[in-house]
Amino acid sequence: MGVNRGTSTLYHLTGLTKPACAAIWRGMYEAGRAAGTITMTHPTVDGDSNNIAHVVGMKSANKSAQVGLFYSGFANYGAEIVPMVDGDERPTSKQATNERIAKRELSRINGHILLKEAQALKREILNGVYTTPEEIAQARDAIVKKESSARKKIAQSEIVMPGDFAEALEDML
Repeated sequence: MGVNRGTSTLYHLTGLTKPACAAIWRGMYEAGRAAGTITMTHPTVDGDSNNIAHVVGMKSANKSAQVGLFYSGFANYGAEIVPMVDGDERPTSKQATNERIAKRELSRINGHILLKEAQALKREILNGVYTTPEEIAQARDAIVKKESSARKKIAQSEIVMPGDFAEALEDML
């Protein structure tokens, strides 16, 4: 099961709170223990720390601290998350493909194109291309949308995991 529309999952749930997730995990554990399919002594969930760092620590300078806080938030509700961190050398099957690298670069380029379009709209407003207040308001709304989208695309393309992420997360936890 994936959370937040996981692309390679059969099911996904959105809008869950941490207590609800912890209750679901405990229920799955108890059902598995009753059926004899789970041999764990207590419920645990594996957490993909690199993925979580990209989501919750996207804008943070200290990604390992953000991931640690995220995990501890679940611990407050009795859920134990086992952090899984990719090592220094990721297996070939998990390496970013050329397509992903190209997609990231395209996102960065599209962000800069949107910024140029927003600048062109600003020049048009200053040069009097738009004459009515409605046209000016629509152009300003378009500028805000383009700039916001551009900033998001550029920021997403620049997310880089620190080299000592695994060690820093271990220290945090």
